[in-house]
Amino acid sequence: MGNLQLVDKQATDSTPWIRNAYRGRLYGNITNHYTSITLLRVKRADKGSYTLEVITNPDRDRNSSTVEISVLYHPGVALNPLNATKAEGENTTWSCNATGNPEPTISWIFNASHTKTNNNPRIVFSRDRQKMTITSLSRKDSGEYKCIAINNLGNASQVASLDVTYQSKITTHPSNMTKREGENVTLHCNATGNPLPTLSWTKDGSDIANNHRISISEDKKQLAITIANREHRGGYLCVAHNEVGNDSLIIAILDVQFAPEISKHPRNITILKGENVIFRCSVVGNPTPSVVWKKNGKELDVTADSRLKLSSKKNNHSLEIAEVHFSDSGKYMCVANNSVSRSSSSAANLTVQYVPDPPKDFKVILRGSRSVNISWINGFNGNSAIQNYTVEISEDGQKFRDAICQGTLSVNACVIHTTRVSIKELFPWTIYYLRVFARNIIGSSNRSLIINVTTDEEVPSSAPPFNVTVVSSTAVNVSWKMLSKQDARGEIQGYYILYKRKNDPQLPWKNRTVNRKETTSKVVTSLKKFTSYEFAIQAFNNKDVSVKSDIIETKTDQDVPSAAPKLMSAEPKNSTSIELTWEPVLGRDLNGILTEYVIRYSHDKEERYREKPNSLSKVVINGLRASTNYSFKISAATIKGEGPQSEPKSATTKDPPIPPIPNDIGTSEVSVAFKPLQILSSGKEVRYYQVIVVQLRKGEGPGKSSDENYVRVIRKYEDRVAGEPYITAEFSNNNERRTTFPVGDGKYYSRKYHIEARRKRRAGFTEYLNGKLDDDTEYAVFQRSLSGPDDYQNEGFTQFTTRKMTELEPEDKTVIVIVVFIVLFIVFVVVVGGIVIVWLRGRRRSNENEVDEDIPMEDRGYDEVTNLEEKGRLKCHQYWPSEGTESYGDIKVTLVQTVELSEFTIRTMTLNHANNTEQRTVNQYHYTVWPDHGVPECPSSLLTFVRKASGANPPDAGPMVVHCSAGVGRTGTFIVVDAMLRRIAAEKTVDVYDYVTSLRQDRNLMVQVEEQYILIHDVLVEAIHSGFTEIHANDLRSHIKNLMQVNQTSGQSEMDEEFIRLGRCFSASQFTTQAANMACNATKNRYPNAFPYDETRVKLSVISGVEGSDYINANFIDGYMARRAFIATQAPIPDTIPDFWRMIWEQESSTIVMLSKETEGGKDQYEFIYSALSEYLDSFDAYSNF
Repeated sequence: MGNLQLVDKQATDSTPWIRNAYRGRLYGNITNHYTSITLLRVKRADKGSYTLEVITNPDRDRNSSTVEISVLYHPGVALNPLNATKAEGENTTWSCNATGNPEPTISWIFNASHTKTNNNPRIVFSRDRQKMTITSLSRKDSGEYKCIAINNLGNASQVASLDVTYQSKITTHPSNMTKREGENVTLHCNATGNPLPTLSWTKDGSDIANNHRISISEDKKQLAITIANREHRGGYLCVAHNEVGNDSLIIAILDVQFAPEISKHPRNITILKGENVIFRCSVVGNPTPSVVWKKNGKELDVTADSRLKLSSKKNNHSLEIAEVHFSDSGKYMCVANNSVSRSSSSAANLTVQYVPDPPKDFKVILRGSRSVNISWINGFNGNSAIQNYTVEISEDGQKFRDAICQGTLSVNACVIHTTRVSIKELFPWTIYYLRVFARNIIGSSNRSLIINVTTDEEVPSSAPPFNVTVVSSTAVNVSWKMLSKQDARGEIQGYYILYKRKNDPQLPWKNRTVNRKETTSKVVTSLKKFTSYEFAIQAFNNKDVSVKSDIIETKTDQDVPSAAPKLMSAEPKNSTSIELTWEPVLGRDLNGILTEYVIRYSHDKEERYREKPNSLSKVVINGLRASTNYSFKISAATIKGEGPQSEPKSATTKDPPIPPIPNDIGTSEVSVAFKPLQILSSGKEVRYYQVIVVQLRKGEGPGKSSDENYVRVIRKYEDRVAGEPYITAEFSNNNERRTTFPVGDGKYYSRKYHIEARRKRRAGFTEYLNGKLDDDTEYAVFQRSLSGPDDYQNEGFTQFTTRKMTELEPEDKTVIVIVVFIVLFIVFVVVVGGIVIVWLRGRRRSNENEVDEDIPMEDRGYDEVTNLEEKGRLKCHQYWPSEGTESYGDIKVTLVQTVELSEFTIRTMTLNHANNTEQRTVNQYHYTVWPDHGVPECPSSLLTFVRKASGANPPDAGPMVVHCSAGVGRTGTFIVVDAMLRRIAAEKTVDVYDYVTSLRQDRNLMVQVEEQYILIHDVLVEAIHSGFTEIHANDLRSHIKNLMQVNQTSGQSEMDEEFIRLGRCFSASQFTTQAANMACNATKNRYPNAFPYDETRVKLSVISGVEGSDYINANFIDGYMARRAFIATQAPIPDTIPDFWRMIWEQESSTIVMLSKETEGGKDQYEFIYSALSEYLDSFDAYSNF
């Protein structure tokens, strides 16, 4: 540093110097004069501004002058910190405080190399480079860092050191090694780290110390094992550690291998044959040795013998032999082998002890009927002496018992000590099965082979039990049971059947020999009919014949008589009876017990009369037709049937008495004599009467009432034809007392009641109009008294000629007009009424007498025996409303009431016609329990339904409408049951076959299947509690039993054959179905094989311009007591529902019977009939019918 002088010539002594704004005297190295200051040995602290301030006037004005002084000096450096220790990954910063003037530049040197920021991105300098920061230190950053400051006066520097520490890291790992026992082992390890790590060794997690076998080098980098053994096996780990962290990542495995060693040897074993044995040995070795087993020095092949089984668990090995036998005896050892060497165990002996083998050459050496001798020889004794034997015996080869004690003692108590024995107390001719077994100290042998022996025969001890069954009138069947072994005592060769007539004790026994031992019956033929015999039997075998059995008495069956009674005479008694006399059949020809005589007589058809036997041998045949020749034959009968018929005899009934000629003959009405007959000549009660009229042609007479054209009269007055008879009246015998009958009185007559013609009502029976006769016309009239349609008695003709009509008086004409008006009114009410029971009283005048009549107006009904749906098929489209009112064409149907019962439903509906004010009531009886297939299980169910539905039908209603689905099967069943119930009530007879035949003439397929035909019989049996075709009701049950018996020739029952005959009784081809087959009607038929016959089909009123409008698939069906009592129809389909209701209306039907469900077999059988009735009666005028 030099000196510095500052001079200001203007300054005065009083002028102060100011340094760096400091006023005052300057001290230190500054010599202060007023005009100058001198700086001695200038130093850096002297730098700054120096100002001289001069005051120039009294006002103390001030002037100043300033000079800046800058002091130059060498650089100086202060580095902080000088020494630093940091862990790897941390950051560190150095501050280098440099001084000097001029200001020095700063640079950094690392380990004598200049450090620049672009050389190492982790080194960051401050702007003036006086700070240096190193981020994420690494071990390479350790060293000396120098900070250098330089200006034009010189330079200065200072050095700082950095020590970066890091975790230990093993650089050389010990490797896995495999050595054999006795070899040396050396393991190496090295590591890096700061501070320098120390090394240590562990084995299997435990520290290792030096010993006589293991040595570790001083730097711990090497571990040496001298003469390694199996105890040195394990995992060796070198661990490096310093204060930062340790490293011990990889374990070195030392595997010391050694030869196998047997630690446990198999032991000697003694065992019984058939038991299981196990040999065991324990083996150690490395590598793990494989173990095999040897028997007698030869390796065992366990795959070749399923009894051998090897198992291993860790070091333990075993050999199991199942069910050992003698061949398994020997020396067994286990052999262990690995890559080092092989080792074998000591040998273990297996000794097998077992029971002896069964005896052999077992045979019979002698036999009798009650004993056999047997012998045998020993089999192998099983290495043990035989102690004894046991013999077993059996009769079936399955269940054996001890042969010596016969099961009375235990097996061990009946032993045999020799090789032969005699078996006693046996049965003759019996197969025995024998076997033997031996015993030693171990146990019993298996049984020997079985031998069988049959003991000798003896005479049978008894005859077989037998029975005698009558086969026919000349044969019996003798059957017997096979003798048991104990009784046969040998092989039965045959039998002797002994027999003789009981009433001839002196006659020897006859013998029928049966030489076939397997036969157990014999038919003995050529016997006398209806004769008592004694029978016995014997059995014989090869020894002899058994004793004779007990005697059985039996009598051959009855047969039909072999001769006929002799018909002696046939004499007429009156117009309806003939007396017959005859001689009975001789006893030798009767062949049984006489049960009856059968008399056949015929005129136009054969009839039968049965007479119980009596001592008179004569009979009067009543109920014959007057003036008729009959031919008679007679036969005798037993329970087996009729014998031959006699030669015929003929006789003619007398003419009937001629009734008196009537004296009250008018122009249109005649009062004829009437005979109130109560009992027919046949003895049957008169149930009703008919009055039959014939208008005679000129010049012709009526003939006789027994003539052919009068046999079956069905014509009515409305259909009268001259010369042909017609029924003018029919009425019930209600204890009839009248003696005259007014022919032509204009009334309707039926078996229910009679009413005026113009006040006609429909009755439950056929109505006949007793119509007015023509004036001046010749007529013949006769009376017929009836018990049934074919059982009647005619009276003689009354013949007369009506008077000729004269002109009526005006007053009479007026009366006629009044009568017509009143009758028209009454008929209108009858047609239009019907909601409830209505009683209308009308008055008419006839023959000046007043007559009051009450006319009942009753509800209508119909029956339905089909469910709407059966088995998923719609079987009936619903044709009635579910509730309320529905219109079907011109007809409005209202559901009034529904009563649902367990087996059927009753629906009450009212009908109103669009063109009529009348309201009618219809009851529908719907049978709901008829199954999809088959018939109702309980006949009483259907019986109850039929009675309920039929009983509800008003007697004055139109035909009862019955339908199921097709209107043939179930419909026919219902109709037949109803008709037969009425017939039973009326006549006590049943003729199902004939009535079904009649039905099928009205409508095809009626009673469609055999189950329905059988059901009819079952229902009728249920109705009358009992069972040819026409039978008494009380015989129905036995009749069904006979029908169900199978004909041995045909293989079918009579019921089967009778039902088949239904299809043969008439040919359906004789009935035409033209209307049904018309193209316009084809779609109206539900089924292609159920068409209505043209002759009996229901014809609807014709709708003008509509082709086929009169057609509906329906037929009139005759009942038993009335014609057209039913209408059989199919269930309506959508297009025919209006036609169905038109038919109900037009036929005045009040009852519908439904016999199926709505759906059967997945098909819809009915439609909702509320939606489609066709138009009916375009106009309806109550008076248009009159």
